[in-house]
Order: sequence, then structure tokens, then C-alpha cells
Amino acid sequence: MTTTTTIAHPFFPYMGGKRKIANWIHSNSPETFRDYYEPFLGGGAIALDVLSREPKGSGRKFYLSDYNPEIVAAWSALKETPELLFSILEGFFAAHCREHFNAVRFWDRNAVLEQKSQAERGARWIYLARTCFGGSLTTDKSGFMKASYAYRHAGHAGHAGHSDPDYANMRAVSELLNAFDVTITQGSYERVLNTAGFGDFIYLDPPYETTADDGHEITSNYVSGGFDHGVLAENMNKMTALGAMVLMSNADTAPVRKLFAGFACVRPDHIWTVNGARRDASEILVSNWRLADRLTKQRALALAA
Repeated sequence: MTTTTTIAHPFFPYMGGKRKIANWIHSNSPETFRDYYEPFLGGGAIALDVLSREPKGSGRKFYLSDYNPEIVAAWSALKETPELLFSILEGFFAAHCREHFNAVRFWDRNAVLEQKSQAERGARWIYLARTCFGGSLTTDKSGFMKASYAYRHAGHAGHAGHSDPDYANMRAVSELLNAFDVTITQGSYERVLNTAGFGDFIYLDPPYETTADDGHEITSNYVSGGFDHGVLAENMNKMTALGAMVLMSNADTAPVRKLFAGFACVRPDHIWTVNGARRDASEILVSNWRLADRLTKQRALALAA
């Protein structure tokens, strides 16, 4: 078992992760809030950044969730049974080859996945994410995982090929998750938002709205039928009316600008990568929290009158 660092950061590759711009997102977040919600957890770069900044004994609660049950299994296993997760991962990587990779990937095709424990499912996700080509796990129309085997390159680590788990970092993440009142659940973002309310801070990192070269909109496979950004805008308006503070990452496109025209939009200056290719950023942060903060103060004045 190898260890390289003790700094808590995402423990598996994740397309669209926000680790490189976590400080910028923090600078656009509210200074004070009640509880924290992140319903598009994914690799969890922002959740880990928020937890790392949290003072001990704050009493604040953290609600982390994702629609993907395999992502939830990985996070939950790391929080609840880290040593068991590490043991299974070591076995996966010791047996790593094309045949083993495909056998583990096919768990969802032969009814094996449902018979596996949370730790086994979580280890599977981490293993495949770290050994598939491009570090990107997606699903086909039948819901089966799509991933290609990546040859291991000597001394190479990252999205383009094989990279071993950083167990020291994973222990740091596990300790951080257990140092605070953190709840990890699986479900849609709408269900999670129904439990948030006045004074809470919600960070949203939904499937980005994108447009094809021919001008036709492309929907994501977050759920069957694609992800509806119009509904997301409605939910953001509801959260604002409740006095919850919302910060959302999204693509900087005309449809997004139109849907969220009533909120503050900030565009970063940074470089991001997709499968090793460097591209100029084309995303924005959409924020309601200054609006919600004003509502909070108005409500407080009304109660004091």
C-alpha cells in the first residue's frame, strides 16, 4: 500500500471536478450560513474544501448526495468502513489487467452488482475510475457502465491512464467526513432541496447545459430523458424565496444566461482540461445568495418589529 499525501482532496478522477477553482468558488460563497447542502456531489472537491475550512465544534450539518448510487457507495464506504474499502481496492489493483478490469466493469450486466456490499461497490467505482481511459465513467442507454481499459504507463498518474489509489489522502478524507456531522445519501437533487431552507447554503454543480455545433441543445443522462435546466431555475427561485443561499456552476451559454437572468453571474478566468486537452474556461457561477441574504435581513427586521 503506497501513501503520498495527507491533504484531503478528491479520491477518484471525475469529469468536471472543481478542485482547480475551489478557492475561486469559495471567494464567491457566503461568509455565514446555517447548514450546507451539495446534491451533485461527484468527486466532491467543493464539499472537501468547505469541510477543510470548517472550525471544529461549529455544530453545522453537511448534507452530501448524488443521484449515482455508485458514487454514493464510494463516499459512504470511505466514511463508514475505510479499512475494508482499502482491502478490497488492494485486491482489485493486485489483480489488475484487461480481463479483470472488464470482469469488474461487467458487474452491472450480469446481476452481480446488486449482490455486492457497499464497500465492494464503492471500491469498484474507484478502481474503474482510476484505471479506465480518460478517467471518465459514463453509462449507456441501458444504464450499463461505459469505460475502456487504459494501459498502465510507468510513472504516470492522472486522467489519461492508470493511477494507484492515494491511501493517505483517502484516510484524510475519511477523517474529515467523520470529524463533522456529515450525512451522505443517494437521490435526486429535488428531493434534497425539499429539506433545505432558511439560511442554508446550497452548492449546485449540475450536468452542464451544452449546445451542439449545429445549434441543437444536448441533454445529459443525469436521469432518463435528460436534465431539465428550466426546472432547476424554478427550484433556484424557490430556494431564494425561502431565504436559502444558492451558488451554482454551469456552462456559460445563451440558454443558461437567459434562464438565470435574474441572478448574479460571474465568469472565471482559468484553464480546464478534458482528457488531457487544455481549453479556455466556458463556465459561470450563478449566485442568489446576496438576494437571499437581503431576504434574511428583511425577515429578521420584520420579526423584531
